[in-house]
Amino acid sequence: MSKPTLNEWNGIKENTPFESKYFLDVDMGLNTTQDIQQACHTSALGSITVLDRLTGYEGYIRDVETGFRDLHGEFWLASGNFNILEKGCKTFGEAIELIKKNANNCVGIEHDEKFPIQRAKKAEERVKELEARIKELEEENQNLKI
Repeated sequence: MSKPTLNEWNGIKENTPFESKYFLDVDMGLNTTQDIQQACHTSALGSITVLDRLTGYEGYIRDVETGFRDLHGEFWLASGNFNILEKGCKTFGEAIELIKKNANNCVGIEHDEKFPIQRAKKAEERVKELEARIKELEEENQNLKI
């Protein structure tokens, strides 16, 4: 496996063995000395992050959450002391599927059937974008004919 360039691993695929050595510590900035984040950014699959943080929930309790963002920007977040590094996954593909299965806060487009209103809003926004692009292309086409 090549060393990460700009903290992004090349060569990690779904069947790559899932190992903590691919996760790098993230500098969280000021006032976060109690929070610990590790991330694995891949060029072929997306990014997996594990965050151990102090929450404001129920009198400031600690929580560990694992997130996965795919290459299309869809994001899944499994919280409630869900640390993918401790789940015994054999491959990156297995880890990603487990994160998606346990996502209880943010869920990517594959899980939108749970949220039909959000899915419908996304579809409406996409239709508007496509209609605007079609209009632009039609205008360009008219200009080319002149």
